[in-house]
Amino acid sequence: MRRMHLTRPIQSALLSTVILAQLTALGSAPAAQGTSTQKAPAVVVPPGRPAIFLWPSGAAGSEARKDEPEQINGETVLNIHNPSIIVFLPRKEINTGVGLILAPGGGHTSLWIMHEGFNPAQTLVEKGVAVFVLKNRLQSSGYKFDVEGLADMQRAIRVVRSRAAEWGVDPAKIGAGGFSAGGELAALAALKNDAADPNAADPIDKASSRPDFQVLIYPGKSHLIQPVADSPPAFLAAGYEDRPDISTGLAEAYLRFKKAGVQAELHIYCADRSRIRPAARARWTIASGMARSARLVSASTRHDQVSHEFSCEHPARRCCSEAGCPGPNPLAGNATCAGTLPLPRRLVAGL
Repeated sequence: MRRMHLTRPIQSALLSTVILAQLTALGSAPAAQGTSTQKAPAVVVPPGRPAIFLWPSGAAGSEARKDEPEQINGETVLNIHNPSIIVFLPRKEINTGVGLILAPGGGHTSLWIMHEGFNPAQTLVEKGVAVFVLKNRLQSSGYKFDVEGLADMQRAIRVVRSRAAEWGVDPAKIGAGGFSAGGELAALAALKNDAADPNAADPIDKASSRPDFQVLIYPGKSHLIQPVADSPPAFLAAGYEDRPDISTGLAEAYLRFKKAGVQAELHIYCADRSRIRPAARARWTIASGMARSARLVSASTRHDQVSHEFSCEHPARRCCSEAGCPGPNPLAGNATCAGTLPLPRRLVAGL
């Protein structure tokens, strides 16, 4: 199995996934993502973003309920019996060829599909990354996250890879990512996947379900993250004040990646997820970093290194000091902080 390599610049870009999640949730979702009371529907699918059912005839075990309508509570979706992806494709002139299946969180009981799905997807697609927001079956409907939920993530990867040419995606640059419970699905897909089966009766099953990279943002159940030598490269991020299985468990998971010899990066923020709220005008900067990181993560060749100047003058860079980060923060304030990042030479032209 071909191994891919993360490079140091990822820390300047993939780490902003966490900030992006909060940026697009300026209303701030609660840390405990439940749906105890009914709220007015607030889920808006952006125009021109089609939904693709993962199994046209219904998912195994859910065929009898596939036509049952989904339920919307505020900006969450639940009662999903016909799993699907919402397709966000970039304009051809900015397309990077990178695809990301993005799973929103919600404690496996619902999906916070706006601030952990559609909003990040809208931002990333503007930077040339194709995003496929996953609507998977949930435990609140009687399913298991590591059975039906995992099957939905695996199928989503296969669907995207099988239609890569149609959607302008490089089949070797398809990653799995997610927030909270969605990150758990992405981690499972990175550990449990199948190679392409050229003899499969279903054409979609002829594609591999292995993601080329994984982005795990404050996932729970971190003890289940048990990488092996050929696991996809990983980016891990959480908040210092998050619950122990995330804030401590993710650090322990990083050490397991290290022991397995799998390239990985870990970022622990000094606040929890609900307190990192950068200003909306930093969205472009964050998206630029995210798009760059996606290209870097999926690069599998050795890199000739060059320097790429960057600026951290945007208010988003102040989130740590605003959250009470101990010690001096060189990125605080509006002053420009000059610096350089080593980037693959062949990618610089596209930044």
